[in-house]
Formats: sequence, structure tokens, C-alpha cells
Amino acid sequence: MSVIQRLSNLITADVNAVIDSIEDPEGLLKQSIRTMQASVDELESNINILKAQQQQIAKQLQSIVADIDTANQEIDICLKNDNDTLAKHAVKQKLELINAKNLTQQTLQDLSDKFQCAQSEQSQQLADLDEIKRQAQAYQNGSAAFSRQSPNIAEADIEIGLLKEKQARGES
Repeated sequence: MSVIQRLSNLITADVNAVIDSIEDPEGLLKQSIRTMQASVDELESNINILKAQQQQIAKQLQSIVADIDTANQEIDICLKNDNDTLAKHAVKQKLELINAKNLTQQTLQDLSDKFQCAQSEQSQQLADLDEIKRQAQAYQNGSAAFSRQSPNIAEADIEIGLLKEKQARGES
């Protein structure tokens, strides 16, 4: 190892030691909680926007369905009066409305999927935030309950991890 490399390692180690002594674990925890809370708040705002969009699209869908009913009535009147020219126009309008209805239904489904995903993510973030707050409180109280384990590991993740470990040991 060259002298320059050794000096570089020594300086890096000293700088890291200084940074470690400056860092305030309690302050870092508080900042982490503030950051997580901001993320939860932003997600809540996005959920509210998605909800408003869903309501707006649902109203549009109702309007389109009502317009289709009107087109059907117009088609009936035209056919009863043997006016095929007007009936064709009404049928064209109905077909356009049906296409619009299908697109609107798809948009509404997509928004619903996004809404459910955002709610699920929000639930996870809130659980993580609660865990971090609990750990911060335990740390502040000097409790031995403070741990650096990952919060909220899903049972399915544990099962998958176990299967991977078994597979890795079986192939060795």
C-alpha cells in the first residue's frame, strides 16, 4: 500500500470520526420523523386529489349515460317516424357516447387503482412513522426497547427469505 493511500485512509477516518462526534442521534431522529411526516402529508394531499378526480369522472360518466339514454329516445322517435337520416345521426351520436363511456369507465378504474395503491402506501408509511416515533421515544427515555431492526417486516417477506435461505444452503 502506498504512503499516499495510507495518508488518504487516515484523513478519511479522522474526518468520519469528527462527523460522528458532531452528529446528534436525537436530532437525526427528529429530522427523520419530520421527513417521514412530510411524506405522509404529501401522500394525503395526493389521495385527496385522486378522490376529487374520481368524483369528477364519476359525474362525467353519469352525464354520458344520461346522454346515451337521450340518444336512445331520439333513435326510437326517428324510427317510429321512418326518418332513417335522423336515425343514422342519432345512432352515430350514440356510438360516440358509448366510446366516451368506455374510455371514462377505464379512466375511473385507473383512478380507483391509483387511489387504492396510494391508500395502501399511506397505511404503510403511517405504520413506519409510528414505529420510528416509538423508537425515538424509547431512545429518549433511555429504554433498552430502542432497536435498529427494520420495522414492519411482512410475514410473506419472511417466508420468501426463508425459502431463499433454504435454497442457497441446498445448492452449496
